Amino acid sequence: MLFYFSVDENKRLQGVSSSPSGNPDEIAFEFDDDHEIVKDPMMSFFYKYIDGALIKDTEYMEQCEKEFKEKQNKPSIDEMNAVAILELAETIMGGK
Repeated sequence: MLFYFSVDENKRLQGVSSSPSGNPDEIAFEFDDDHEIVKDPMMSFFYKYIDGALIKDTEYMEQCEKEFKEKQNKPSIDEMNAVAILELAETIMGGK
């Protein structure tokens, strides 16, 4: 399948499309039908285009997964405020 994409300054793909966008820097690339990017175009953000080849940037993918998990596990502002209010109330009431 023929797809089109552009790359950023780090040579990472910036999404893929089955039709050209008219961008003069766009690259046309023939993908196998079973390629990971064909199955899930969002995976294109974890690939680099270097010397005419697609290279999966697993280090970048792991970094993004780690950052996502950290954000998911971080308490919200409301949760942090609730804990602070409870701690303040305990302090005011003489603690436990």
